[in-house]
Amino acid sequence: MMSKLARFKIALTVLSVGAVLYASYTIVQHKRAESHFHQGLSRYVSGNMEQSIDSLEESYGINPDNENTKRLLERVLVENALDSFSGQEYEKSLAMLVRAQELHPSSEEIAGLIKDLRE
Repeated sequence: MMSKLARFKIALTVLSVGAVLYASYTIVQHKRAESHFHQGLSRYVSGNMEQSIDSLEESYGINPDNENTKRLLERVLVENALDSFSGQEYEKSLAMLVRAQELHPSSEEIAGLIKDLRE
């Protein structure tokens, strides 16, 4: 029969391994989110709005606490919505504005744009 001390040491080892694995997983996820963010930023700068949104959504999905990702995604969505509106793609424009509002519910700018579009 195994002593309490032996069981405690095994449990401690398992917890330590688990903590290391979790930390490694967290680092990998952070790097993935960061990679998608930079890809989205690069695509935004080069004018590839749809691809920028895809990359930023991926980054946000991995790390929704990153305020830089959230702000840039919101900005790209609003800009793309305005472009879509100019091209008379009203449903697409509204969908992007609604998504931007989900990211920033207190934005008066986005609420105003949605109101104007619905009128």
